[in-house]
Amino acid sequence: MAAEYARLGVATSADLKAIKRAYRRLARRYHPDVNRDPGAHLHMQQINEAYRRIAHAYVHGHENSAGKQAQAE
Repeated sequence: MAAEYARLGVATSADLKAIKRAYRRLARRYHPDVNRDPGAHLHMQQINEAYRRIAHAYVHGHENSAGKQAQAE
């Protein structure tokens, strides 16, 4: 799970608000409609997947274990 936090550029101890802010910042930068770079689509998919996995852990009440697990890796 540490890789997902790193992909979004946030600490494993970040709260959901900081994670959302980082996701939105990256989405504005790498969204294929804005960024015409050929690799932007793949980069955006990776950002989306990282955010989805972290947010899923928070929504399902595993925010503490997600952060602790990421720190252990």
